[in-house]
Amino acid sequence: TTMASLPADNLASIHVDVAAVAAAAGAAEEEIPGLSSFAAALIAEERGMRLAGRLPLERDALDAAAAALLDEAGGEPTLAGWMPADTKLEIVTFGVADAIRAAEADESEASSVVAQLRAGLGLGLGLDLDEDVLPLLDGEVGIAVSQLELSGAVPPVGQVLLKPADRAVVEGTLGRIRDALEGRGAAVTTREAGGTTVTTVEVPQAGAASYAVVDGVVVIGLAPEHVLAALEARSAGETLGETEAYATAFGLLERHAGPELFLDLQGLLGVAGQFGFDAGQLDALPADARAILERVEALALATPTSADAVEIHAVLTVR
Repeated sequence: TTMASLPADNLASIHVDVAAVAAAAGAAEEEIPGLSSFAAALIAEERGMRLAGRLPLERDALDAAAAALLDEAGGEPTLAGWMPADTKLEIVTFGVADAIRAAEADESEASSVVAQLRAGLGLGLGLDLDEDVLPLLDGEVGIAVSQLELSGAVPPVGQVLLKPADRAVVEGTLGRIRDALEGRGAAVTTREAGGTTVTTVEVPQAGAASYAVVDGVVVIGLAPEHVLAALEARSAGETLGETEAYATAFGLLERHAGPELFLDLQGLLGVAGQFGFDAGQLDALPADARAILERVEALALATPTSADAVEIHAVLTVR
């Protein structure tokens, strides 16, 4: 049944009885509620290789928190339309607030981490996790990185983007956070740019961050210039979502919805040396291997959900 949902014309396919494998590994039945099988197929496209996968779920076996996450993770990602076109790495996800709530309710190590976070916000800043933080994470959350130096000598360039489901909570929530930090010694400054206020909060011995709010979306960066880069890209229509590489990659997927990942592989090859890879070794590779690397363009992944399954759609594009 699972295989029947996948393209029959494929290069390779796989089917895994997830429940049986988990049981053979010693997992208790209650630890894997709702899981049955997983199937995936590898398909050749003119512009690359595509993977289509499906993990059916028995919804009635899921707890309320898991079902809520399943529902929320089926949304359409939009934050690539706020990221600068030179973004090398992009992640967009949904349900972060629900995941934190679920983790706190679970008796595990994750619940203790959330408890420490709650205590730190309350004692250190006078903030409430439920009232002052989770509303900002209750929707679409994105991370964009356009420049990264692992040595730490140069701060990363990128943005964190928040698109809460309820726009009405944004200004009040950010105001409480800003006032709490200022009340504990942080310096708060603002600047106007194109009719938008960019606020910078500098916390002694901790660092600084800047943010702006436009059309219900919160754009956060380590410096005002990072925030402005996203705002200018949005205004000029020169965003990651408008690039040919992004459009081609996600255009090949059967369904572009839910959490997503995008990697500009050619751009990342340019900083490969920071990950311990000697870029000069490319010259030592066989000619066919070098030809493949030179043509690889991007990796895109989307994991949309429906009422009864999690889908996995991925593509590796070539130029």
